[in-house]
Amino acid sequence: MVALTTSPFETDIPDIIYARISRSFVSSMSKNEISITPTAFSMMFAISPYVDVDREIKLHKYQIKQLLRISQSSFNHTLQVAKNAGIIEEKRGKLFSNVHTFEKSNKLTFIPNYERLVDGNFPKLGRWATRLFSYVLSSRIENAPLRVNIENLYDNTLHTAENGLVYMKSAKNVVATLIECLKADVIELKIPSRDDNKKLVSINKLNVEEHTALLEEHVEIMNSSSLEGDSPSKKKVRTSMRKVENDTHILYIYLAKSVTAKTMNVKASHTEIDNILKENAYESSFLKSNTVNGIIGIKNDLFKAANLVGLAIYKKSLIDYCKEKMPIIDVHDSQEFALQDHLMNYYVLVSIRKILLKAAEDISSASKAGMDLPNTFKTAFGSLTFIEVKKLLEYYNTKSSINHKVVFEKELLDLGINQNDLPSEETGWNPIFDETSHVHLSILSHFEQGLTRPELRDIAFELAERTLLVQKEKYEKYLKDLASKRSASVKVENQLPYVETPKGAGNRVDYDKKYHFNMFREILEQ
Repeated sequence: MVALTTSPFETDIPDIIYARISRSFVSSMSKNEISITPTAFSMMFAISPYVDVDREIKLHKYQIKQLLRISQSSFNHTLQVAKNAGIIEEKRGKLFSNVHTFEKSNKLTFIPNYERLVDGNFPKLGRWATRLFSYVLSSRIENAPLRVNIENLYDNTLHTAENGLVYMKSAKNVVATLIECLKADVIELKIPSRDDNKKLVSINKLNVEEHTALLEEHVEIMNSSSLEGDSPSKKKVRTSMRKVENDTHILYIYLAKSVTAKTMNVKASHTEIDNILKENAYESSFLKSNTVNGIIGIKNDLFKAANLVGLAIYKKSLIDYCKEKMPIIDVHDSQEFALQDHLMNYYVLVSIRKILLKAAEDISSASKAGMDLPNTFKTAFGSLTFIEVKKLLEYYNTKSSINHKVVFEKELLDLGINQNDLPSEETGWNPIFDETSHVHLSILSHFEQGLTRPELRDIAFELAERTLLVQKEKYEKYLKDLASKRSASVKVENQLPYVETPKGAGNRVDYDKKYHFNMFREILEQ
């Protein structure tokens, strides 16, 4: 499978959370508290860069199989093991992870996405070696050593399951497992020197063979073949039962440098875009990187504004855009910010406006009835809290052009909702009415004979529908032609109701706040 380029919008962005495998899950694996195979365990690491903030794994099943490089039958078994253990669940044909965390500040809660573990080439280890490696991985952060007595790594009377491992039965088992991990280059080991306990001897993949006897001697497991004068055919195993406090059998276990050398960036958003495009016989690699980054930026902003509902709005908007606009996607991509602006203007903001219209109805009804304002709002994309509605309204006000606001005001009025019908303390609705009043005043100033309120609003709506309120020449021509048809003289205006919005600025508007239109609105509403 071709590696996907990671967008900078997926990494190191304040307030955006990313999936990392839970340290508690790795710890449960190390202590044999969860019944999964090493392949199922490595699969959970492999999917880490592709787990989105809603826990959905943004890979198809065949992509996970390719990533793991296993047969179809092996993958089917591995996936079933993961499902049976509850670490993966499948809903509506989508896979979700139950063992990833989105905590950012506390490193004790997650394992970093170490590239060697998550790139699909997880070291092939036996069951015991996988669990011992998991114990080291979950016990320390990065390069800090795990300082442990060998007695705590196998079943004996010196410790309990709460403060060590109990599935291996002897120190000999532990040594064999340590050597397996050393040869796989997932751990490095330091033990006291034979001659000087204060001096540590390093053991790693490169020298494990020459230091095996030293390790066995340190933990007092000596094969007779290692001792001069003994027959190789006779083996004598001795396991120390000294008290742990003696530190005689102390081990310093580190994660191998090859494990911690590099972390992998998240790829969930980029992979999601690529898969949606591939369903329409297209690929993300055909688009400019700035276009892909801009799309991911929209997703991130929507998540910050409305959490999971924001993600649902984004995904439906992108899917609908691809279904309806694929013939011209290259045209949009060739023009700077055109694809992002089209996605925002004709899909994202339209969906948000529908949600806000329903919320306005609920708020207005409660306000008129003297009832408490609703705490939750049901939408086609899921439920929103009152705070999330306010944040979504703020997002709409920030991202929408005056065209969107004029359309929104008309739709509110068509539902019988005036500004006075909404609680005065909920000021987020004011820009919709205030900025539309600015438009009305600008239009009205072009007609000496005046306009009725319905006429004025119909003209404003027509201008907004044609996106002319931010196109100066077309705006003036439309009003001039309309006035001529009405046989009325026209006053030529050199200024739009709002300044033109630079491309890529998210269709924001910068209106002159020194104007006050309360009196004008009162005249219109008479």
